[in-house]
Amino acid sequence: MYYGLPLAPAYMGLSKNQKNSMSTGISYASASCGIFPNSGKKMGRCLSMSVQVDLFNKTIEKNLKKNFKTESELSSHLAKSLFLIVIGVNDYAFSYDKKTHNANEFANRLLHDFLIQIKRLHKLGARRFFINNVKPLGCYPNIIVKTIPRGSCDHDLNLAITIYNDKLRASLSDMHHKLFNTSFLYSDYFNFMLELREPSSSNLLNTTSPCCPKAYDGGPTSATCLPISTACKEPDKYIFFDPRHPTQKANFMYSVRCFQERILCHVVN
Repeated sequence: MYYGLPLAPAYMGLSKNQKNSMSTGISYASASCGIFPNSGKKMGRCLSMSVQVDLFNKTIEKNLKKNFKTESELSSHLAKSLFLIVIGVNDYAFSYDKKTHNANEFANRLLHDFLIQIKRLHKLGARRFFINNVKPLGCYPNIIVKTIPRGSCDHDLNLAITIYNDKLRASLSDMHHKLFNTSFLYSDYFNFMLELREPSSSNLLNTTSPCCPKAYDGGPTSATCLPISTACKEPDKYIFFDPRHPTQKANFMYSVRCFQERILCHVVN
């Protein structure tokens, strides 16, 4: 949206004819799911990363191939396409328990499964990747409402995520050199969200409470933003729209830092 591009429609909401004539790209994202097959499943049916890659493969076989005269033309199209991947936070939200998991071992397992899917995408023809690291979940409203003192970040959780993020960047650098003609753009979303809690930002914006529901206490009746919920009147003064997701304001700030200032997003060498 920052560049005025249309939103990529959700795969599951497209008809067969729409899938055959798609020119805007497709979103295979699935709310609450993650890299591990079972992450987020307690929230309801969702598509893990491996299933999302399966659906992309299906798109190639059933929809894309018929739009190109030769395999070479299809390969060229896929090689020029951008694959935006933002995943992993739900694995920490639903599958990681700092009391029972070793942070380093958990990060290794998660990264192992993630890289398997990246290699699958590469085998299918993907060559250009934009990859967000995992956000600082320990500073999100649904977490800090439970911390002591209330409002402080869960630093142990953030540290566990940092271990994964560091391994992720190193692994992408390794894959850049091993996979033919492949480029990775690494986005440091973790530190972007942390910086918003600094005084220079927090004096201007509410960085701890969600806009919706306005009265948030972490209880079941205010766990998320519902049609019956009361929202704040000025969402542009908030970083979080609901307890788990940023506002349009925060997303715009991120886009400027990433695409215009080139501070957060870097080509992996």
